[in-house]
Amino acid sequence: MKKLLLFLCAVLGIVGFSGQDLYSFNSTFCGEYVAYVREGDTLAFSAAGEGVYYTADYEAAGSAGIIAETVTLPAGTKTDTILKTLKCIYSFEENAGETLIIYGYSPLLKRVRFINKRPVNFQITASTDCVTVSTPINLGSY
Repeated sequence: MKKLLLFLCAVLGIVGFSGQDLYSFNSTFCGEYVAYVREGDTLAFSAAGEGVYYTADYEAAGSAGIIAETVTLPAGTKTDTILKTLKCIYSFEENAGETLIIYGYSPLLKRVRFINKRPVNFQITASTDCVTVSTPINLGSY
Protein backbone atom coordinates (compact mmCIF):
# COMPACT_ATOMS: atom_id res chain seq x y z
CA MET A 1 0.00 0.00 0.00
CA LYS A 2 2.87 2.37 0.85
CA LYS A 3 4.52 1.69 -2.51
CA LEU A 4 1.25 2.39 -4.33
CA LEU A 5 0.86 5.68 -2.47
CA LEU A 6 4.45 6.71 -3.30
CA PHE A 7 3.90 5.78 -6.95
CA LEU A 8 0.67 7.80 -7.05
CA CYS A 9 2.40 10.83 -5.49
CA ALA A 10 5.24 10.59 -8.03
CA VAL A 11 2.79 10.40 -10.94
CA LEU A 12 0.79 13.32 -9.55
CA GLY A 13 3.97 15.34 -9.19
CA ILE A 14 4.94 14.73 -12.80
CA VAL A 15 1.43 15.44 -14.05
CA GLY A 16 1.24 18.53 -11.85
CA PHE A 17 4.12 20.05 -13.78
CA SER A 18 2.96 18.92 -17.22
CA GLY A 19 -0.80 19.52 -17.16
CA GLN A 20 -2.73 22.26 -18.90
CA ASP A 21 -4.25 25.47 -17.62
CA LEU A 22 -8.04 25.58 -17.25
CA TYR A 23 -7.99 28.35 -19.86
CA SER A 24 -7.30 25.74 -22.56
CA PHE A 25 -10.71 24.16 -21.82
CA ASN A 26 -12.66 27.42 -21.98
CA SER A 27 -13.15 27.07 -25.73
CA THR A 28 -15.31 24.06 -24.80
CA PHE A 29 -16.88 25.58 -21.69
CA CYS A 30 -17.45 29.07 -23.17
CA GLY A 31 -17.61 30.71 -19.76
CA GLU A 32 -16.29 33.82 -18.06
CA TYR A 33 -12.57 33.24 -17.36
CA VAL A 34 -10.56 34.62 -14.42
CA ALA A 35 -6.89 33.95 -13.59
CA TYR A 36 -5.40 34.55 -10.13
CA VAL A 37 -1.74 35.54 -9.85
CA ARG A 38 0.61 36.38 -6.96
CA GLU A 39 2.20 39.40 -8.58
CA GLY A 40 1.05 41.78 -11.21
CA ASP A 41 0.57 45.31 -12.38
CA THR A 42 -2.10 46.65 -10.02
CA LEU A 43 -3.38 48.87 -12.83
CA ALA A 44 -4.14 45.83 -15.01
CA PHE A 45 -5.24 43.52 -12.21
CA SER A 46 -7.79 43.82 -9.41
CA ALA A 47 -7.03 42.89 -5.80
CA ALA A 48 -8.35 39.53 -4.62
CA GLY A 49 -6.75 39.50 -1.18
CA GLU A 50 -3.33 40.22 0.21
CA GLY A 51 -0.74 39.73 -2.52
CA VAL A 52 -3.20 38.01 -4.89
CA TYR A 53 -4.59 39.67 -8.01
CA TYR A 54 -7.03 38.53 -10.68
CA THR A 55 -7.61 39.27 -14.34
CA ALA A 56 -9.73 37.98 -17.21
CA ASP A 57 -6.73 38.33 -19.54
CA TYR A 58 -4.86 35.00 -19.75
CA GLU A 59 -2.04 36.51 -21.79
CA ALA A 60 -1.50 39.33 -19.26
CA ALA A 61 -1.42 36.85 -16.37
CA GLY A 62 1.20 34.66 -18.06
CA SER A 63 0.83 30.93 -17.53
CA ALA A 64 3.86 30.64 -15.22
CA GLY A 65 2.45 33.22 -12.79
CA ILE A 66 -1.05 31.77 -12.48
CA ILE A 67 -1.83 30.21 -9.09
CA ALA A 68 -5.53 29.48 -9.72
CA GLU A 69 -8.19 29.82 -12.43
CA THR A 70 -11.98 29.92 -12.53
CA VAL A 71 -14.48 29.65 -15.36
CA THR A 72 -18.04 30.74 -14.52
CA LEU A 73 -20.87 29.06 -16.44
CA PRO A 74 -24.64 29.54 -16.46
CA ALA A 75 -26.74 27.92 -13.72
CA GLY A 76 -27.94 24.50 -14.80
CA THR A 77 -24.74 23.55 -16.63
CA LYS A 78 -24.39 19.78 -16.26
CA THR A 79 -21.60 18.83 -13.87
CA ASP A 80 -21.38 15.35 -15.47
CA THR A 81 -20.42 16.99 -18.77
CA ILE A 82 -17.68 18.99 -17.04
CA LEU A 83 -16.33 15.85 -15.33
CA LYS A 84 -16.21 14.01 -18.68
CA THR A 85 -14.52 16.94 -20.44
CA LEU A 86 -11.82 17.05 -17.76
CA LYS A 87 -11.48 13.23 -17.86
CA CYS A 88 -11.98 13.10 -14.10
CA ILE A 89 -10.31 10.09 -12.46
CA TYR A 90 -12.19 10.45 -9.16
CA SER A 91 -14.29 13.01 -7.34
CA PHE A 92 -16.06 13.56 -4.05
CA GLU A 93 -18.90 15.89 -3.11
CA GLU A 94 -20.14 18.01 -0.26
CA ASN A 95 -22.94 20.50 0.17
CA ALA A 96 -22.76 24.03 1.54
CA GLY A 97 -26.38 24.99 1.96
CA GLU A 98 -27.93 24.82 -1.49
CA THR A 99 -24.55 24.76 -3.23
CA LEU A 100 -23.09 21.47 -4.47
CA ILE A 101 -19.30 21.36 -4.29
CA ILE A 102 -17.40 18.69 -6.24
CA TYR A 103 -13.66 18.20 -5.75
CA GLY A 104 -11.78 15.99 -8.17
CA TYR A 105 -8.60 15.03 -9.93
CA SER A 106 -7.95 15.27 -13.67
CA PRO A 107 -4.67 14.19 -15.27
CA LEU A 108 -5.18 17.01 -17.77
CA LEU A 109 -4.86 19.91 -15.30
CA LYS A 110 -2.01 21.61 -13.44
CA ARG A 111 -1.84 22.65 -9.78
CA VAL A 112 -2.51 19.91 -7.24
CA ARG A 113 -3.67 20.50 -3.65
CA PHE A 114 -4.50 17.95 -0.98
CA ILE A 115 -7.94 17.96 0.64
CA ASN A 116 -8.65 15.31 3.27
CA LYS A 117 -5.38 13.61 2.21
CA ARG A 118 -6.59 13.30 -1.39
CA PRO A 119 -4.91 15.03 -4.34
CA VAL A 120 -7.32 17.53 -5.92
CA ASN A 121 -6.78 19.78 -8.90
CA PHE A 122 -10.25 21.08 -9.65
CA GLN A 123 -13.38 22.19 -7.85
CA ILE A 124 -16.84 22.56 -9.34
CA THR A 125 -19.48 24.56 -7.48
CA ALA A 126 -23.08 24.45 -8.62
CA SER A 127 -25.48 26.96 -7.11
CA THR A 128 -28.80 28.40 -8.19
CA ASP A 129 -26.93 31.40 -9.69
CA CYS A 130 -24.10 29.76 -11.63
CA VAL A 131 -21.66 26.87 -11.98
CA THR A 132 -17.94 27.50 -11.50
CA VAL A 133 -15.03 25.30 -12.51
CA SER A 134 -11.81 26.19 -10.68
CA THR A 135 -8.31 24.87 -10.49
CA PRO A 136 -6.95 23.86 -8.09
CA ILE A 137 -9.75 25.28 -5.90
CA ASN A 138 -12.02 28.31 -6.10
CA LEU A 139 -10.30 31.43 -4.76
CA GLY A 140 -13.19 33.74 -5.61
CA SER A 141 -16.87 33.54 -4.81
CA TYR A 142 -19.46 31.12 -6.12
